[in-house]
Amino acid sequence: MPITITQPSEVRRLLADASLLVPEADAASERASERFRSASSRFVNGAVHDRRRQLIEERLGTLSLPALADTAAALARRARTAPPHVVARTVPVACLATHLGFADPDGLPPLVGAVAAVYPTGEASDEADDAITRLLAAAPAIGSAEAAALDVQLLVQAHLATAALIEGALRTVAGEPSLSTRAALVLALHHAPPVPATRRVHPDGELVVLTLGDPAAAAVDTQGSEDAPLLAFGAGPRACPAPAHALAIASAVVEVLREREASGPPDAEPDDSRGHDEEPDHHRRLRDGRSR
Repeated sequence: MPITITQPSEVRRLLADASLLVPEADAASERASERFRSASSRFVNGAVHDRRRQLIEERLGTLSLPALADTAAALARRARTAPPHVVARTVPVACLATHLGFADPDGLPPLVGAVAAVYPTGEASDEADDAITRLLAAAPAIGSAEAAALDVQLLVQAHLATAALIEGALRTVAGEPSLSTRAALVLALHHAPPVPATRRVHPDGELVVLTLGDPAAAAVDTQGSEDAPLLAFGAGPRACPAPAHALAIASAVVEVLREREASGPPDAEPDDSRGHDEEPDHHRRLRDGRSR
């Protein structure tokens, strides 16, 4: 039976504890999706994690935040008749894929969604195995197979997390329309973090679940503090590597959707989004603890 820790200060302390490890993926698995998990930084420990994490941070450092925001806004406007939840689940992936250099970025969200459905747990899925093979083939040919896997990791980890952040901010502004978009995003992160919890393994083998919400902080923080990073993005050496990127994309999308809501429904016409009108079952299955 796992232990669940909810006190934010204790969660931060444990996330910084190097003796707590993440459950590792199986590099020898017959399943392509599980081998992909083992090639990511998220499901390995020690020096391998540290090296892959550095590669990810270097890759993210090549991306312009204003350019990401501009692309996200343009894609959201192009999908002018798509429901907000479809925009939230397609635009961030297509935006990030565009700037990372993937082939056919607009066609990737369904593939990323299939992989994201089993990514936290390693659940067997033929759909995910096929999707990861296609995603790796679409990755930019600028480096090694490891670099391609890490680029795909960025898409997979951004998928539902950024969508949930956008949807949480929209719910927040629906209740308090006077809030700025930035304040709505920060409040959503405090009250309903896109990744609700993360898992670690104690040296004695006991599983520890660490929740990432911090509702009490919402009373005093509506902009986010650089001195005290949002717990929703984790803490310690495995904190989310791209909080600024996520906020840039999410802010741009939320702004466009707020503008659309204020201006009334658009005339019916085809849009370029390739999402789904209904929330797939695998999106609902992801509302559990996971590791960074």
